[in-house]
Amino acid sequence: MLYQDIISAVGLIGVGAILKSIIDLRLKKREVQNQAQHEFKDKRYKVIVLLAYSMLDFDKNKAELHKHSRMFETSEQLLDELKVERTNMILFASDKVILAINQFILSPDEDNFHILVIAMRKDLYGLNTKLNPATLKF
Repeated sequence: MLYQDIISAVGLIGVGAILKSIIDLRLKKREVQNQAQHEFKDKRYKVIVLLAYSMLDFDKNKAELHKHSRMFETSEQLLDELKVERTNMILFASDKVILAINQFILSPDEDNFHILVIAMRKDLYGLNTKLNPATLKF
């Protein structure tokens, strides 16, 4: 009887270790996937923020765009690029970010820019922020 209990205990510990290893492996895989997605989203959002900011005063920011190999000659070309970015965002952005960029594209002004940036910030970092467009104005 004692012998069977020992074998059962060893078997149970072995099965438990295998299950723990499987669960750990899946959690690690999900963590790596989430990290990669977050890094991708972070890079795309930074580009979009710079493009959207440049849209607010295209003539002033045109030279800066050229420094970053963005050879836009007109604000319409920049707006077209933002539309392409918006289409790509459908794959990874939150609903609020997509709605915010839609509004910015329709009316590229400072308030809509700030709404977009706040939505991206919440999407990236899950922040419960009290910022609003009025608090971000200079």
